[in-house]
Amino acid sequence: MTGSAPTDEHAELGALASELIDIVTRAHRLGFCRRRVATALGASQHELALIEHDTGHP
Repeated sequence: MTGSAPTDEHAELGALASELIDIVTRAHRLGFCRRRVATALGASQHELALIEHDTGHP
């Protein structure tokens, strides 16, 4: 069955993205550059865009 209902895989990816945003935000509070932290953690360009959108800052 197809549709837009989230699957377990989508839920897991959402949790990972949320965790990545949390880590990057905490690192930024300690003075680290969000983009550098995210890149060091292996974030994709799409994930970097989500982080910048979520936090409102590059």
